[in-house]
Amino acid sequence: MQARHRGIVGAAAVVLLGLVLHRAFLSPRAHPPAAALVAPIERAVPGARPIELIERIEGSFKDIYLTQISIIQGVAFGFLARSALTGTRPTAGQWIAYGTAFMVITIVWQEYMVGSTAFTWVPTLLDSVTPYVLGILEFLIIIRARESTGSFLLILMITWWSGWVSYGNYWYHARRGGELNRASYALLGRYVRFGLGCHLVGAPAAVLLWVLHHYSGKEWDLVFLTAAFATLAPLFLHSIFNWSLVLYRLQRAVKQ
Repeated sequence: MQARHRGIVGAAAVVLLGLVLHRAFLSPRAHPPAAALVAPIERAVPGARPIELIERIEGSFKDIYLTQISIIQGVAFGFLARSALTGTRPTAGQWIAYGTAFMVITIVWQEYMVGSTAFTWVPTLLDSVTPYVLGILEFLIIIRARESTGSFLLILMITWWSGWVSYGNYWYHARRGGELNRASYALLGRYVRFGLGCHLVGAPAAVLLWVLHHYSGKEWDLVFLTAAFATLAPLFLHSIFNWSLVLYRLQRAVKQ
């Protein structure tokens, strides 16, 4: 029990540290005046356009992010397949846990794919850290699928809160930036807001499930695993309505 508490405290500390770093990197007070940044560039290269540097960084955002997340998710999926299909035959509860792990992997890929193709921003330290944190948590979810339900729900709870931080960062940047972000948010703002709303509900729900399970007997394990699976379903399915159908309608409107 003490180990669980230490794990929760450690996870909370990581989340808070990420928020502090995120705020520090993005706060205007943390940076010198714009003129002080532009002047050295203009002295080094007369007639240079400093905005080109920002455009080049933002232009590479999609390729960098998709490459990074593709590697992590591909390895995680391979580990999931190996864990589920080798060794002893999984029980019904373990199959549900593996299904939950598959949904987590798919959701992370989907959200990063949409975010990096529809929006762009200058990556921060938080953008570098969160994909790896989520990847580690995915591996832990897969490992815990064959262990106790309590430990599985604990890791899933931490994953929800880590996703909440990541999605908050996503929502923050999607509403800012240049014309691309403004146009994308006008079309896909519902997608971003719905995903953020799912995390605002899902993260506390994951805490509730873990706490309730702690005070319940093992005969309730299947119920709690099914509930954990169900909490991810809206986030798993919303891309059909808020992404695929929206772009399908846009394509038809443009071609008419």
